[in-house]
Amino acid sequence: MKTLEERFWSKVNKQSGTYGADGKFATECWEWTGALMTQGYGHLRIDGRNKKAHRILFALNGIELKPENCVLHKCDNRLCVNPDHLEIGTLRDNIRDTYNKGRNKGAIGAANYNTKLNESAVIEIRHAVALGATHKEMADKFGVSRTTVSHVVRRNIWQHVK
Repeated sequence: MKTLEERFWSKVNKQSGTYGADGKFATECWEWTGALMTQGYGHLRIDGRNKKAHRILFALNGIELKPENCVLHKCDNRLCVNPDHLEIGTLRDNIRDTYNKGRNKGAIGAANYNTKLNESAVIEIRHAVALGATHKEMADKFGVSRTTVSHVVRRNIWQHVK
């Protein structure tokens, strides 16, 4: 049976490169070739849970990250696990980095990987509430909070759905 370290490095291509946010070719990116999460980050399954590859790299180097730590990709390549291209930061650092690199244009609707709803569910929620369904009933049906249902009905979110 392979060790975690052997499993990890068998999925890394140190000969790869990519174009960064600045348009320059970053030849020193070590790209993850294994499974990807919805957000485009590499992952390995460890003890029944998916763990992000760039976080595993730190653990393999004896650096224990706290859950509130973020790993920032200086090269702006989500597949990169080159330790020279990664740095530990806070959520604030990560958000600042996202804005500085022009990646702050969030996906709307079903294109947002975080959403539990889709356009047809939004239409159904609005229609059902207009006919008398409660926010709690809709929240339970679609596995979201009552607050989310309220935002959908008031068009604070999903404004693009008519």
